[in-house]
Amino acid sequence: MSYSENQVMEIIRQLKDLGVKKVGPSHCTGGKPIELFREAWGEDFIELGCGVKINISLNDEN
Repeated sequence: MSYSENQVMEIIRQLKDLGVKKVGPSHCTGGKPIELFREAWGEDFIELGCGVKINISLNDEN
């Protein structure tokens, strides 16, 4: 939560460059950074919260 918007955007760029396909930052990431991740990943943004279950497929289609 102590990162500037520019720093968060650089982290997003680096993750995209690494080929990260989906993200699900948690509450400790902070509200504004979470929104930046949501904008950057669109429908590949995963909404997380306490008790949320995530199904992970090991094929390349997801």
